[in-house]
Amino acid sequence: MRFAISEALGRHIGKMDSQAAFAVERPMHLPEHPDAIPGPPPATTPQPDGMVFSGWHPDIDTGAIWAALVQDTTAHVLILDPAGVLVFANRPAARLLQINGRAPLGRPLYELFGREYAAERLALLRRVLDTGRPESLLCMVRGVLLVASYRPLRRNGVYDQVLKIAQPIAHGTCGGMLAALPPFTAASINDLGPLSALSERELEVLYHIGKGRSSEEIATVIHRSTKTVEWHRVSLGAKLGCASRLQLALIATRSGLTALEPADLPRLHLSGRPVPLQRDWV
Repeated sequence: MRFAISEALGRHIGKMDSQAAFAVERPMHLPEHPDAIPGPPPATTPQPDGMVFSGWHPDIDTGAIWAALVQDTTAHVLILDPAGVLVFANRPAARLLQINGRAPLGRPLYELFGREYAAERLALLRRVLDTGRPESLLCMVRGVLLVASYRPLRRNGVYDQVLKIAQPIAHGTCGGMLAALPPFTAASINDLGPLSALSERELEVLYHIGKGRSSEEIATVIHRSTKTVEWHRVSLGAKLGCASRLQLALIATRSGLTALEPADLPRLHLSGRPVPLQRDWV
């Protein structure tokens, strides 16, 4: 399946190491007994988002499900409160977000990503909590392209926290994964991480390097001379700390950049915002 985000970046396409380890295998707000969690509707009952629950057993071990989610998968699992404060992160999420070797638990989004980024995410959190319905967002965090699902968590009958489960998009694996996801919205504000140091043209050249194109081929595609492309490649190496073309290609693919279409790159570049300088957190 071809993965094109051009329209998604411009409009809504659907309804809306281990230092960081968190000794909690189950968030405190989750009930200890599965009977305390409202079960899904009867089997084969369609839900508003098209899901159908079947084979549900009332004695299912929710603790085991939670442990499998946060420990046995590569998903980034986080819990945020209504103010956007990070209250839980599993190891993959912590590795992506850590600053000075520590996970920023207890820190609000605006401290981590800036106020514009935080404002967009807080609006999403409010919608999810107010409606009780999940939403999915295509976004870039620390220079990694992700599809993140936000779901309301209920405590004492009230939705008061949001569970975020994000999957990194890597070129070559994204097509099938995206086909299985519910409709998503593309974020208008992103954290490009190390890619934020690049100009729009450099981002474009990096994209084509990740696609395996030679300097001559890139020059033809972007209508520039081979010498100009080589100059951009040298600049990319200096900005991203890479000594070889292969390293640049790895950055492009691992960031998810090559899963986009060339037409998406200008919007992605414009959506980047500088991340606030972080002080040493005790």
